[in-house]
Amino acid sequence: MLEVENLAVSYHDVSAVEEVSFAIASGQMVAVISPSATAYLLVRELHLMMGLGAIIGVLASVSGMYVSYYQNVPSGSAIVLIISGFFLLALLFSPSQGILTKRALTQRAKTLLSKIKANK
Repeated sequence: MLEVENLAVSYHDVSAVEEVSFAIASGQMVAVISPSATAYLLVRELHLMMGLGAIIGVLASVSGMYVSYYQNVPSGSAIVLIISGFFLLALLFSPSQGILTKRALTQRAKTLLSKIKANK
């Protein structure tokens, strides 16, 4: 369990966050980490990663709430299930790091190298 009480963040005398408190039970961290990890698999630039992570988090939350309402399941579990699905899809099909796309890229590179060697 992670508990934070009265968190305050400032930068050069400018307060960004004041008196924030929260608690995260074990098993809930995936919902906090997964949107950013999913975005990391899809883009490399920080500003794009931050925006995409926020969009993924919102989509997963709203989708999870709909699943929770219509399937009569706990909302936290539904949200975690949705965000885990997004992460799995990104892990499989990421353009640069995907498990399935890496094989295709490697095969394409080998084919290109063999053509280059054949032309010499």
